[in-house]
Formats: sequence, structure tokens, C-alpha cells
Amino acid sequence: MESSSNKKVPMFRSKYGAVNRKHRRLYKKEERLVYYRLYELELFFLEDLFIDLPISYKELYIHYLDEWHRLTDWMVRMKMFKHTIINIHYFEEQYKPIEDELSTKNKNHEK
Repeated sequence: MESSSNKKVPMFRSKYGAVNRKHRRLYKKEERLVYYRLYELELFFLEDLFIDLPISYKELYIHYLDEWHRLTDWMVRMKMFKHTIINIHYFEEQYKPIEDELSTKNKNHEK
């Protein structure tokens, strides 16, 4: 059984699957043109994580989570996702602080 922390969380997926060559090309083009912004934000988060900042992981996570939501909301409003479906909860699922996860499990266990 695979734990939730080891699962690969997809950032996005194709709307159509790999139907034909045309859809694969459009999917790859959209990935290059649209998702680089999200990859870049994720990269900035990881870089900031490994430099010596005077803030905690949770504060850094909250800052970048807000940035992630701002960016994804804007991208959805601008209708940038034509051939893909974004996982707007990707950042949260991928980088959520462990303390939050443990407290959620404890609350569920007490019920």
C-alpha cells in the first residue's frame, strides 16, 4: 500500500486523452505555453525552501499557496486551459505541511 505522501500528484491532465496526433500536439503546445508559469512558481517555492529564510515552512507554504491560487484563478478566467484540465489543488496536495495532515487525521480519528 502506497502512503499519501509518496503518491505522484498530477498538475494537469488531457481533456481528451491521447486520442490522436493532433490532440497530442495541442496538449504538448498548451503544456509548453501555459504550464511553464505554474512550473516556475513551484520552482521558486522549492528554491526558497532551501535558502536560509527567517520564516517557517508553513509561512512560506501559505505565501506560495496564495500565489498558486491567484495564478490559477487568473488562468481559468483567461480561459487558458483549452486542451487540459488543471488540478487546482495540486500545490496543496503536494506540499501541505505535515503538521496540518497529522492534525486532520487526529480530528477524524477522534470522531
